[in-house]
Amino acid sequence: MRAFRPYKRPNKVLPAMTFNAALNIPTGATQGTLLATLTNPFPGETLTLDPDDGRRQWVGNQLQVGPTPGALSDAFNLVRSHPWAATPTVTSVVANFGGLPRFQAALRDAIAGARGPVRIAGFGDSKLRGSGAGTGTFFNTGAAIVCKLVILAKALTTAGLQTSWSSVFGNSNFSNLPGFKDFDPRITGASDWTLTATKSLGGFMWTTTTATSLVFTPQTPVKTLEVHTLLTGDDGSFTITRGADPTPLATVVPPTPVAAATELITTVDLGAPSTDPIQIQRIGGGALAVIGLDGYGPDDKVRIANFSVGGAKSADAIVSDTGYATLTAALRYAPDLGVINLGANDVVTTSGVTTAAYLGRIQTLVTALKGAGADVILTWPAISTIASNGTEAHVADFKDGLKALAATNSAVFIDETVLLGGRVAATADGRFVDGVHDSLAANQIEENPLFDLLWWAYVNRG
Repeated sequence: MRAFRPYKRPNKVLPAMTFNAALNIPTGATQGTLLATLTNPFPGETLTLDPDDGRRQWVGNQLQVGPTPGALSDAFNLVRSHPWAATPTVTSVVANFGGLPRFQAALRDAIAGARGPVRIAGFGDSKLRGSGAGTGTFFNTGAAIVCKLVILAKALTTAGLQTSWSSVFGNSNFSNLPGFKDFDPRITGASDWTLTATKSLGGFMWTTTTATSLVFTPQTPVKTLEVHTLLTGDDGSFTITRGADPTPLATVVPPTPVAAATELITTVDLGAPSTDPIQIQRIGGGALAVIGLDGYGPDDKVRIANFSVGGAKSADAIVSDTGYATLTAALRYAPDLGVINLGANDVVTTSGVTTAAYLGRIQTLVTALKGAGADVILTWPAISTIASNGTEAHVADFKDGLKALAATNSAVFIDETVLLGGRVAATADGRFVDGVHDSLAANQIEENPLFDLLWWAYVNRG
């Protein structure tokens, strides 16, 4: 039986949540066995079992079989009750949880000081980037800093696992920089910058041939900054400064020539950790194209980067035809954990994407990430009842296939649709602000299983 170590969890308002049969309750386990071996890892919360035949219940912090004696099947889930629904949907939310061994090993080394912060990378579309969680007419204003991955970073930090989310990659498919700056207020300046015609991590790159600075103001203390730029052999030199001090902390002159276009990653020590604005200024040469910025502090043990692109389908995450393409650059980033939340644009009935094509592309991404040493969490997004999403059978075909793929690849599976109570309930409850995108409240709910999985990994890192 897997040793499931209880832990003290920060106070949070929790939605439905499932830890599944990966707890490895053996067939034929009896009440006495369970009382001796398994305790509720979430004291003070209401949990039930799925399926629940009336013989299994939590009493205090212990699982009991009763009132009728009997043996347990090895196929059941622990289901946490909705705080906002009278009758929670009792269906698996988290499946195939066998731990996160690679992430746990990396975290163990990071905490021991044997390496830098572990890297979590998010691969998704507008749902994972946070659209719907912001304000304004299209619920995009400020959405980048309230999405579920940022909520996760803040929750882990509050709980005691210092996590940086001071990163930004690409334009997330906004048509212009003003739109992106509205979406992510950490980016300012760059008044005459434009967008490249080619994509990398997070979508199109920001580019300039002028001396106007792009300014990034992190919201967590940053000491070390990675600057990701396009390297073609004819690129702009640039400086990196901080705050009001005009003295460059680094001057970068890209090498030339290069055999083929790729990505240049420059790591800069910014001095004392702070949230002061960071300026990137071109000083000569060809065009400067910035793929992304990724910063962290000396106390951070985890760093989270969101590579999500609005409108993305599964095919967009596996492009690898250049040295700077999305998958190529993602593998160079070397995440220890990949969180994949793709499918909302594939499942749309007019997308032209078949279930087989979708699953094949996700398999390519999973294989690449695992081959590079990462654990993987596969998340099926919350899907509303809007007509373009198709019938229950159509959606289930995609979702069930993804769940099976997760099991085949020893990847964790999260069902956000069930987490929000199912398509009908979630839509009726207003979890989709425009019929498609998840509200701030929905993002807060969807963060919970991610937190629980990572906190479990932290406590049980060994």
